[in-house]
Amino acid sequence: MAAIPDTSISGPRGARELTAVIAQRGKPGTIVSDHGTEFTSNAMLAWFEQALALYDTYHEKASACDVRIEAVLKELSIHRGRDHGAVPPPRRRQRTDQANALAFDVRAALFALLGKGITAIDGLGAYLSLKLVAECGDDLSSWPSAKHFTSWLGLAPSNKISGGKMLSSRTRRSGGRAAALLRLAAVTVGRTDTALGAFYRRLSSRIGKAKAVTATARKIAVLFYNAVRHGMEYADPGASSYETRYRTRVVNNLHVREKFTCRACESISQAPAPFHVLARGLAGPSLLAMIIFEKYGQHQPLNRQSERYAREGIELSLSTLADQVGGCAALLRPLYDLIRTHVFAASRVHGDDTTVPVLATGKCRTGRFWTYVRDDKPFGGRDPPAAVFFYSRDRTGEDPERHLGGYAGILQADAYAGFNRLYASDRQGGPLTEAACWAHGRRKFFVLADIAAKARGKLRVIAPFALEAVTVSSMARCVS
Repeated sequence: MAAIPDTSISGPRGARELTAVIAQRGKPGTIVSDHGTEFTSNAMLAWFEQALALYDTYHEKASACDVRIEAVLKELSIHRGRDHGAVPPPRRRQRTDQANALAFDVRAALFALLGKGITAIDGLGAYLSLKLVAECGDDLSSWPSAKHFTSWLGLAPSNKISGGKMLSSRTRRSGGRAAALLRLAAVTVGRTDTALGAFYRRLSSRIGKAKAVTATARKIAVLFYNAVRHGMEYADPGASSYETRYRTRVVNNLHVREKFTCRACESISQAPAPFHVLARGLAGPSLLAMIIFEKYGQHQPLNRQSERYAREGIELSLSTLADQVGGCAALLRPLYDLIRTHVFAASRVHGDDTTVPVLATGKCRTGRFWTYVRDDKPFGGRDPPAAVFFYSRDRTGEDPERHLGGYAGILQADAYAGFNRLYASDRQGGPLTEAACWAHGRRKFFVLADIAAKARGKLRVIAPFALEAVTVSSMARCVS
């Protein structure tokens, strides 16, 4: 029994291919398609004819549906009687190769119906806007304000307050199609270089993608409501403008304090700003010091600290702890710069690196800690010893070159090849003076002496100089 061929048609190209195959019916020889497939059975050709007939029927029904939608939009536009003028040009390039695009200009039809171009809002394409208007209608007067509209969509926070305390502010679960369309628009706009895209990316990095999608969808819903209800025209300021306004708003909020006026003496009084280690932060110096010490002194990740505080009834999210660590790092930067200047002011420094485990998502990466030490006490120096640390994701020669870019003196380090560029004569600022590490050099002698001692019973000593050097070194340590 012959297998039934796959007669599914995907797009106009498949329809054209089946039409060409069916057109060869009755010709002598084997029928060959454009892909090289041979067909000899009349039953197969019958199946192809049925598939092509079904495709033509579906295509005809879809075209009729498009014509009906266009007619309804025109009828509604005439009934509304809005004076909208000419259709403005699209603000961005429109896609023309959409597989399920309607057979008429949806953007012009929506402009004729609403009187405003809602497709200028980032994330709202022509087809998505049509479905959104079909769900919400073209008259949004049923909702007195944008807050009522977003609450109906399920995109506004559902605040639960008891005794003046906020218990929960999560959004309600909503299965409405309008909210799903707005969430889809939020995901799409998150990949664009627009103000809404910058807003989505900032929230996504701070509170997670799920909440960022909801917040961005709410913003798009407010813009849609204002455009349809009040005729507001939207103009995207751009991602850079949004970032600038956001930084300006944060800086301005740092200087806001309440002022009080006296009606009797008409004087203005303002309380002095309270001291905060971090601007507008509630955490005191003791809590911040404990968080920093737990992270870097006890190697406790911030997620474990957050879980520990939660067990004690203190809600400190991972993002809050990360912001506090970053703020403390910014505050301690002047102290770090002073220590770094003090270390590299010495005539000689000791440099080395070591591995450090770095916590990553789902795995543990290996980073590098670079340490440079100043200790002049063994040479009669009076300056206090100090050490400065650098971190890098890997171990390359560019790291010590960047760390010691402005240093000129003696560098005592191991034989790592990454330091060789610092000793080169053509180095900018002059070469560093290499001081080889004696501990790394004598280690090889001990290895050779140990091998020779193990082999002495069977073979003659293969490293006599190493054995003698180790013996002399041990006697010197005993005398000292």
